[in-house]
Amino acid sequence: MDEPVAMEVFVRNIPYTADEIQVTRALATVLHGPSFKSFMGGAPFNFIVRLIKGKAARQRKHSGCAIVLVPSQVIGSRLILVATETEVSLQGRRLHFAVAKGQNPAREDVAVLAEPYQDPAELEEEQNRRAELAAEINLAIKKYGVPTTASCIQYLEYTREEDEEASIIQLFLQLIENRNQYRGRWSLRDIRSNRELFECHHVTITPTSVILNGPFPDESNRVIRKYIDHQQCFLRVQFREEDRLQLRLDRGVDTNKILDERFSDILRKGITVAGRKFEFLGYSSSALKEHAVWFMTKFIVDGKVITPDLIRESLGDFKKVRNCPARYGARIAQAFSATEDGTLEVPDEIIYENDKKSPTGSLYTDGVGRLSKEMAEEIWEHYTERKPERLRRRSQTPSAFQIRLGGAKGMLCVDPRLEGRVVTIRGSMNKFQSDDRQIEISRAFDRPTPMYLNRPLVMLLETLNVGLEPFMDLQRVAVQETRSAATSIESAARLLEKYGLGTAYKMTSVLLQLQKLKVDLHSQESDHVVPFLKRMLSFAVNHILRDMKYRARVPVPDAWTLVGVSDEWGYLNEGEIFAYVCTRDGRKEYIKGPVLISRSPTVHPGDARMVQAIGEPPEDAPRGLRELTNCVVFPCAGERSLPDMLAGGDLDGDIYCLIKDERLHPKSEYPPGNYDPLPPVELDRPSDGKDVADFVINYIKNDILGIIATQHLLTADIGPLCMADPDCIQLARFHSHAVDFPKSGHRVDADSLPRVRSTARPDWYANENGDINGSRVYRSQRIIGHLFRDIQLPAPPQAGKLGRRQLRRFERDENQNLKVKEVYKCFSDDNNTISRLLRLRLQEYVDVQAFEQGDITTLIEQMLDIYQFYWEDLAYICQAHSLRRSTPISEEEVVASTIAQRCSQPRKRQDLITSIRRDSTTTCDMTRESIEGPEEISKEDRILRAWVAWKVSVAYKHAYAATSFGLISLEVIFRIMRQIDALDL
Repeated sequence: MDEPVAMEVFVRNIPYTADEIQVTRALATVLHGPSFKSFMGGAPFNFIVRLIKGKAARQRKHSGCAIVLVPSQVIGSRLILVATETEVSLQGRRLHFAVAKGQNPAREDVAVLAEPYQDPAELEEEQNRRAELAAEINLAIKKYGVPTTASCIQYLEYTREEDEEASIIQLFLQLIENRNQYRGRWSLRDIRSNRELFECHHVTITPTSVILNGPFPDESNRVIRKYIDHQQCFLRVQFREEDRLQLRLDRGVDTNKILDERFSDILRKGITVAGRKFEFLGYSSSALKEHAVWFMTKFIVDGKVITPDLIRESLGDFKKVRNCPARYGARIAQAFSATEDGTLEVPDEIIYENDKKSPTGSLYTDGVGRLSKEMAEEIWEHYTERKPERLRRRSQTPSAFQIRLGGAKGMLCVDPRLEGRVVTIRGSMNKFQSDDRQIEISRAFDRPTPMYLNRPLVMLLETLNVGLEPFMDLQRVAVQETRSAATSIESAARLLEKYGLGTAYKMTSVLLQLQKLKVDLHSQESDHVVPFLKRMLSFAVNHILRDMKYRARVPVPDAWTLVGVSDEWGYLNEGEIFAYVCTRDGRKEYIKGPVLISRSPTVHPGDARMVQAIGEPPEDAPRGLRELTNCVVFPCAGERSLPDMLAGGDLDGDIYCLIKDERLHPKSEYPPGNYDPLPPVELDRPSDGKDVADFVINYIKNDILGIIATQHLLTADIGPLCMADPDCIQLARFHSHAVDFPKSGHRVDADSLPRVRSTARPDWYANENGDINGSRVYRSQRIIGHLFRDIQLPAPPQAGKLGRRQLRRFERDENQNLKVKEVYKCFSDDNNTISRLLRLRLQEYVDVQAFEQGDITTLIEQMLDIYQFYWEDLAYICQAHSLRRSTPISEEEVVASTIAQRCSQPRKRQDLITSIRRDSTTTCDMTRESIEGPEEISKEDRILRAWVAWKVSVAYKHAYAATSFGLISLEVIFRIMRQIDALDL
């Protein structure tokens, strides 16, 4: 059945004193009456009244005529017929109806017809309330600042859920007043304004709804920092399914209607939030993969109106790429890449030099430049000086930085031959011309990263005849280490460190210090901390084993993940590399001998190569080469660049895996893949913001990179040649083109992909719920199948039950009046085991008894305030990052940096986990800073402040957020004691 076509009806003889609300109400009595009950499912349908302003009606509100837009021609015809049979009047005057001439309703008006009908008077009242609330919010921003106001708006959502009848304006004013009246005024949010994060508002667009979230702490970028005083004018907009998972492109489902009519309309015309219109601005390369973009609303700076077009034009000269919307968008994306607040006015001298090329034209230096040692030290000092003393990194200056410098992007590595404040930029780094002369740091490579296997790499090595046994050995060792983590505090600490869990709460350090206090996981059952730690560890173990089973994420000993740079001295021969690893714990190693090197994603059997690591260079080797640390140096020799042979890699920040374990070294190699880039899709004119927005829709429509990768693994699993199967080789080429799609604009046609030769699916293909989309299942005989079956996941932690119990605690404690006397009791009567052991240790640093006998009321009040702010932040993190809106994640999951809830799209959960780590790190850092107080406070006084904070957690040990607050307090105490010990040496 065809979709109903909207119709315009002309109405005349309207009283001049009537307004649109009165006309709408008069027509509603007819259109929602018995004659129209059979239309639109029987529900009151929407319609629009537009009064016409005529030339002769200068002194009147309107000309006495109007256009009424109704959902269909049938309804319009019925209205005209009914009006001829039954009088439709307003203020005693009969209205006359006819078919309007032209019939060209505005597209946005037609879209409004799909929304539920709302009484115009009520709608006007709602708009007035919104305007009043917007005015109060703007007033609060001026008076208290963006961070505090944003925090109150964020909490307003949950406050209103408890009392839906309350006035939202009164609730907001009450929250602002409460924030202002906290005794200590130790607002965590207020401190954030000077950090590299900013409070970002999020909008999720689904096919039927607009969901507002946040503000959440988000990483800053060049544009946001430039307009940091107007950060509330920017929105991060995501396009999602109704379940908030990424839009699924399926051969059997036509999503074009949603994309073309719903998402495209918003991208091209903007979206109105709280009375302000936000328009498309741009995106970062990583955000585009998540189908997320930046919107902004106009604002004024120094009398100048700042618009999306003005911001884009201010970034640089894009003439060379302007005709290609995809490439234009990719160049703009450089300004939206997340960079830390470590910008530095550039060098006295920028040298532009040519790339080094192979005889065949392959670039040895693709994406990498040089900088002087003096410049590197200045960047590092500037990069770290803005961090609190506690957070400043003590390691040596890194050898390599990933940077943004005007229109240039890529890597800079130290070359001691350069003197002064000098930077060299190569042609491959320069993407567009810009007058911006600040260096922005995307990443500083001051430490190596452990290396983990993944399914594509395992499949590739199996293609090259590496056997099953070494993989099974590595996994079984890893599983045994993981399962035994709960046997001691030390093993638990090392496990969390190895897998990067619990970092926001510095759990590795806290656990090791608790071990020194003789705290045991099995003997202090009466303490509230130990049971909490056990639950947290169960979540960590589940997280690690789940990743091993479903991703083959198995750690490889003596293997590293390092950033790539070029040999600027021409010392290395073809097939040689240099790598010198220096870890935070003091371990140093020159990697020597045969090494397997690869780069993700590995989709071609030639994407992993055997190379020779030269080890420690001899005395006559270039000094600059010897001093490069925590990066892998590639030779400027050979017919083709070695990084280019590794899945088309380059040196603009790509990460490479180095494996020394000879059991994983293949005995033969496959020729590397070689794919000619597709020419960019160009217009016959310079593109603009709307063209880039259209490309975003085109990208979402044709984002099949994940489909190609999955199909590639399925084909390799079933074919006798594994990844060397001809279909896999063809899929590898399509994969390369799909990776380049965001820059070239060339999509990969899903219909052109070779089909998997069987409808049956391997057992490893099942998701966490055991769902395999109704396909037949077979036992995969590939290595990833054996690895999958060899892990039996333990019963998942009772995350849902814990979350619901936590929700009850949250509701119980929300309005609890924290009392100083409850904390005082803990100083005189504290049976807590950790308190008793810690007190004995503290006596070596401070006079605890004399301190407790003094007047510490004010200090207790401050710590209660800090706990209150931490409580609110943690509650929001738990609620906002749950996969199920009805049940928050648990406090233990936040501490462990994981989510136990199952998900059909693990990528969605991983994105949420990343967000949890960022948000919890920010909250923990601010809480620590608040507990410690101003930097001029002595270390001994900081210990005593943290001791009081610990006592607050003990006093309210059964309350929500108290235990994790106590862990933060313990970390402060332990760290400062170590600092004092270091000064005494």
